[in-house]
Amino acid sequence: MVIGIGNTLTGSRTSGVSIPNPVALGTIFTDTSFAAGPKYAISGSGISYTGGQINMTGGTATFNDYITLVDPTFPFNYTCLEQWTVSIKCVTPTIGAGSYGLGIGVRSSNPTIGMNALFRWCWDTSAPAAMNMYPNNSLTSQLSSGTFTSPGSGVTVYFDVTRNKNVYTATGYQSDHTTVMKTATFTMSLASGATNQANNTGRFVIENFGGTNIRITEWTITTPALKFPTWAVMGDSNTYGMFAGSNANRYAEHAITAASKTGTICAGIDDHTQDLLNRLPEILVGIQPTKGVVINIGSNDVADGVGTGTWQANITSLVNQVLAAGKICILVAPFARNTNDLTPVQTYCAGVSGVTFLDLFTPTLGVGTAMNAAYNSGDGIHGNLACNNAVYPLLQAIL
Repeated sequence: MVIGIGNTLTGSRTSGVSIPNPVALGTIFTDTSFAAGPKYAISGSGISYTGGQINMTGGTATFNDYITLVDPTFPFNYTCLEQWTVSIKCVTPTIGAGSYGLGIGVRSSNPTIGMNALFRWCWDTSAPAAMNMYPNNSLTSQLSSGTFTSPGSGVTVYFDVTRNKNVYTATGYQSDHTTVMKTATFTMSLASGATNQANNTGRFVIENFGGTNIRITEWTITTPALKFPTWAVMGDSNTYGMFAGSNANRYAEHAITAASKTGTICAGIDDHTQDLLNRLPEILVGIQPTKGVVINIGSNDVADGVGTGTWQANITSLVNQVLAAGKICILVAPFARNTNDLTPVQTYCAGVSGVTFLDLFTPTLGVGTAMNAAYNSGDGIHGNLACNNAVYPLLQAIL
């Protein structure tokens, strides 16, 4: 089997198999001519296509009017990438009261808890004008940039939002895409008990918050996340890193680093087995790990009452698709939790054929089926720094 890009072979060669070197994915999407079709879905009112542009007017400022990227051929149609930049070029509306502007980023597709990564650039002269971050579908923001002068009516501007793991930055530029008008940065804490949280599985989105004739002429998404890493990791909030204290101390990232391997982590808060199925193309088609995929899922399915037959079938489907792609599958039994007995997940995962099974349930057990008190971040669900430090060597040994 030859692994490469087209006919170009790169990287090391072992036993006649060429393995490409890890590279940044770079630009994964761009469009400058918008029209009705399979790439986009419009929700709410006030959004239309005009002359190859997206036109937004009205808007409810209540997260009901938006356009999402739903192209079924786009590997990142459902995403949990933790490094990306969403950039739009637009013409501002008539500035005044009610010019609430637009928001960009990732809108959750998780049916249980909608955790977004969404920034709004508000141009309302009475609001006052500001940049705000909204982690869920609520007008209570976790960040406000403070006041600044609106760009004016009918002005061409760029608006970029960047996620770099748990650090988010929003920047408004003049038409040269260089001169900064306003910027705001917000860091999601991974300390125990922190309430600010990163997005779960979602779609790239442009939200219409309000204004008259906002015209969008360009939408581009880039990412420095690795294509062709040795490993890709999928999971929920404990794999994302709540509450490991820092990115480097997350058990998956720590294990990859300690094993001197490369890896791309895609994990979403409150993600379920169905969320991972939705975004498996992101891993197998978009990221394309050269060796294998680590899967840690099932905890939230049990906690949220997903039927046993459903989550078992979903795990089996995840594994079968990874194996069919010629990759190693490391299937992880998740951390113990106080609120639910995860023994059924451990038992089922241990019996799945064709995988390398990693049991993180037993090492994190305390009394009965509850989490070890020494590893409890305080909510009985998420492991603390001590927990992550205790289990990462187990994954490292396999990697």
